[in-house]
Amino acid sequence: MPVRRVSVRALLAHPVARFVLVGATTGVLHLGGFWLLRTWWEPVAANAVALVVATVVNTEGNRRLTFPGHEPVPVWRQHLKAGFALAASLGVSAVALTLVTTSHRVVELALVVAADGVAAAVRYLLLRHWVFRAARPAPSARSNPPGPEGASWSS
Repeated sequence: MPVRRVSVRALLAHPVARFVLVGATTGVLHLGGFWLLRTWWEPVAANAVALVVATVVNTEGNRRLTFPGHEPVPVWRQHLKAGFALAASLGVSAVALTLVTTSHRVVELALVVAADGVAAAVRYLLLRHWVFRAARPAPSARSNPPGPEGASWSS
């Protein structure tokens, strides 16, 4: 079976690939922030602050790169909606960090990575179908209005 070469440009043409790229970049930001803040703070607080910062960057990156054809709504509303994905992420990771009985930072970091993995799937669905919903085409003047009980006037 011959190996097919795929260009980076072709790969990044797919929204899921761009989502992964944005997510990986902000994931590194989140984990680095957690690792740094964990030096002074408890794990849940360090994770919360790092996750909030990473989520703002993630939402903006996805707004510009992954879902550029979204409905024209105010940016603040998109960030507010993305806050629901943040709450889900924060909830999962806070529970995981609270249940762990070790103070090893590597174990805590692994839990944050696992929680982020679970939350990423939920975040993609929320961003794709709710926060950055595709713009709806304007109704055409030539469209046939539905008739009685949804029947169309055209044949």
